Amino acid sequence: MPVLLKALFGRYGSQLSVFAAADYWFANPLLGNVTALLFNDFPMARKGNVRPCMEHIVDLVDLGWSVLIFPEGTRSPNGELQPFKAGAGLLAVELGIPVVPIQLSGLHRVLPKGSWLPRRGPVKVTIEMPLHFLPGMDYVQATQQLERGIRRLSG
Repeated sequence: MPVLLKALFGRYGSQLSVFAAADYWFANPLLGNVTALLFNDFPMARKGNVRPCMEHIVDLVDLGWSVLIFPEGTRSPNGELQPFKAGAGLLAVELGIPVVPIQLSGLHRVLPKGSWLPRRGPVKVTIEMPLHFLPGMDYVQATQQLERGIRRLSG
């Protein structure tokens, strides 16, 4: 989040909220509260009932907030793009708002999977033009389109 807030601040950063894995970032109440205060993240269930999280996202978007989603559902262990979760396509279609693909290169070395404390190192942030999704589009197709958009960035 610090990398993205720095890259996006002024444009989106002041009203940006982030999905954060409830079972990881919020499993420790102290860590969850600190990250929520510093980075404006909120817990997202990766399994089970995700409806309350989805409703929270809708509320945020209705209030004019931008919502950051990591569609892989986890950090890459090696920097390679992992398969996207179908919820990304569902949100893209149902919210009816533009989706801005963002690629973070080098983050797997700065914040390795399993770690919550970052190391110093270079990270490149690449931002693609917004993608638009038609109402009623198949969620799987929307997810695939999102994934192709991100893959183009990592080219």
